[in-house]
Amino acid sequence: MDVPEFFGQSYFTPRISSGRFATVYSLGDRLAAKVPHVLVAPWKHHDEWMHDAEHGLAHEYAVMRQMYSLNLAVPRPEGIYSIRVRTVNTLGGLLFGHRISLVMEKVRGTSIGMLSGWERSNAMSLAQEALREARHKGFTPPENYDLEKEVIYCGDSRADERQVVLTDLHEWEIENTSFTDSGLRQYGNVVYLRRQE
Repeated sequence: MDVPEFFGQSYFTPRISSGRFATVYSLGDRLAAKVPHVLVAPWKHHDEWMHDAEHGLAHEYAVMRQMYSLNLAVPRPEGIYSIRVRTVNTLGGLLFGHRISLVMEKVRGTSIGMLSGWERSNAMSLAQEALREARHKGFTPPENYDLEKEVIYCGDSRADERQVVLTDLHEWEIENTSFTDSGLRQYGNVVYLRRQE
């Protein structure tokens, strides 16, 4: 997949978080980049892994963009870019280079699982309401979507008044999709960026 390079950041981009699929890096005060993990061994599966990772990011971008356009509680998507990163591979070695990433709004907040007491209870109620609204508008999370890990509680820190933000959308499905953007292509329930020849 040919993607434009994201300029204005160094190889020493600070890491915000890491999950089973990707690591999220800070790109300054306003933006973050989600970069898929690198599979190093066995080598014969590297290209297949990167192909799946690229399609996963493209799908997540399409889902996020559609959800954002419907005013659902997700980060504002910026696009798919190549960024410069220093990462640790699966064997523990350092890698420097350009990596495909999903660039999006940086969300300031805390995973619900890190909260306690009234704040946690309030955040869970808000997250469940955000999930109901997303389902009502035709978006389906995976069965293992964990509100405590994958929803960020922002409190009153967001200008758009959303107090929770749904993240990790790469496994969500879109029902009754009618994308009109020429850059997107749908295969069943999965939406990909169209390759530019």
